[in-house]
Amino acid sequence: MKWYISRFAILFLFFGAFGSNNVKASPAYDLARLQLTLAESAYLLEQNAQTLSRLIASRETILTLICPLREVGEEAELPGRCREEVARILQDDSSNPVAQCVLVGSKSRGCIEAYRGRSIEVDRSAISTSDDSRLSNLRHQAIQINLELRENLADKAKARRLIETFTEAMNLACPNIRNEILPAVQGSQSPDKENLQGSDSSTEEGPLSQLSNFLSGDSLDPKPSSVPSRVRKIPRVCAQLISESNSLWIPLSAGQCIRFGPFSPECYDAIQKEKEYLADGEPAFSSPPAQNRHGAGRF
Repeated sequence: MKWYISRFAILFLFFGAFGSNNVKASPAYDLARLQLTLAESAYLLEQNAQTLSRLIASRETILTLICPLREVGEEAELPGRCREEVARILQDDSSNPVAQCVLVGSKSRGCIEAYRGRSIEVDRSAISTSDDSRLSNLRHQAIQINLELRENLADKAKARRLIETFTEAMNLACPNIRNEILPAVQGSQSPDKENLQGSDSSTEEGPLSQLSNFLSGDSLDPKPSSVPSRVRKIPRVCAQLISESNSLWIPLSAGQCIRFGPFSPECYDAIQKEKEYLADGEPAFSSPPAQNRHGAGRF
């Protein structure tokens, strides 16, 4: 089973639209409802794995727009409409991690367990649909702003401009993230985890292997469970941008939220760090994050 996270959801997700009071009046919400209606109609006409997957994806998008992002919490504390949408997802996908984390909070044990068994890969089959010239221009703008910020990390206006520019670039590069559900893990090691490098495996790692290793580096290890494991497949250009985001002089939540998924513990932490940096008037750190072990992540 696989599904797609739509492009419009990414942009709103990483500008803090979780559970916004005004989101129901937004074009993004109207589009999400339209896509959900189309997905429901398609599933009624032909009930198969593909139409069900797209239906779940559409419902997940709605969750990012109407449900609050919480550290921990009780189901009863959620808005009624949010609870209804969660229940609909769980009817068809009882271990859905997005729904589970909405119910109990992104830093709860239940959420952490829901994402256990997840692995992250570069999607070698993805075909780029982004505007290459626009994407290149946004990346160049981000490079320049990032260099300027080095001289004054307390410049919040410039920091916000960098966040917006880089997030827009990721919005272009990351429209089709695939999530595949695999059979339950029976041993201590996921078979897919052993083959992250796929055809790129060799005595000398290639760029795609390096990106796959980088993306999966912080994933939770699978454990024996009756819960299906999931593989999050990220297009190559998107993976490169996620890697680049780690070399910015400021914290950027978009990279981690796209990498690990909405409402994931990692996404929650990244959003909190970004908010704290923008609010407290002090630099989050005096140097950019450490380069990952494969050397990826520098502009």
